[in-house]
Amino acid sequence: MKTKSIAVALALAAGMPFAFADTCSSTFTLGTLNPNDFAVFGNGFSVAQSFNDCYNFSLSAAARAVGVTVEWDLSRALGIDVGSISLSGGTLASTVTDTTPDSFSFSGLGSGNYQLAVHGNVSGRGDGAVGYWGALVAAPGNITPVPEPESIAMMSLGLAVLVWGARRKS
Repeated sequence: MKTKSIAVALALAAGMPFAFADTCSSTFTLGTLNPNDFAVFGNGFSVAQSFNDCYNFSLSAAARAVGVTVEWDLSRALGIDVGSISLSGGTLASTVTDTTPDSFSFSGLGSGNYQLAVHGNVSGRGDGAVGYWGALVAAPGNITPVPEPESIAMMSLGLAVLVWGARRKS
């Protein structure tokens, strides 16, 4: 009987959606982002708490999600720490987390619906206001690298040495 209960519990856990697994303390919508579009986000707090703010957006085409966050503090008694940024949904197989929220980047994203989650803590006691602002840019996803002239020259020189060596042997 215990085996059946465990099997049922595991089956239920496996069937739960994992794309937006974290519980959001606040949810906002950023709309649809085309390549080279940007959206501004942020939130403010007046009491100590942990937060997990979620921002839903759609990408209309393949892109990289690049962004920054800035913490602000208008209080002597409170402090804020944005600890990480996570991205889930769309073409991602699982949630991806960046622990450098000051400047973050997620690449290889296809068109679809995504959720950006900002995780952090507000600490201290008293009144005042703290918070964060951020910007999210949908940078074009397919950037073709162009070789530098020095690289082309080195490759040409290497090819010339190989040809010279092959002719010298014969």
